[in-house]
Amino acid sequence: MFELVLSAVGAVWMGWVYRESRRRGRDVPLDGRRVAGGVAWSIVYHQVEDHDLAGVETSRLRGIVWSSLSSSVLSAVSDSEVGVDTAFGVFVGTVLHRLWYGLLKPLPTE
Repeated sequence: MFELVLSAVGAVWMGWVYRESRRRGRDVPLDGRRVAGGVAWSIVYHQVEDHDLAGVETSRLRGIVWSSLSSSVLSAVSDSEVGVDTAFGVFVGTVLHRLWYGLLKPLPTE
């Protein structure tokens, strides 16, 4: 529940940052592909961790490899720099995942 609330606040925050940047005349593009990439990355990331796929939660080495791999994929999704659009997508993906697993359905670990 904490992660859901924190991610909802983060999504609102990223929306505010985007709006304020545009209001101040900065050219901050909101790329739909980066938003979708952030959403997809977040959902896959949480699925792997929640279901302990490949033992990423139970093995320290696998957890380190997974963290490194997922960070590399996130960088690739956002074209090397995580911007407002990718961060917004990650927060939205986390909110969607936690709404589904946590509120509507029990978490796989429960």
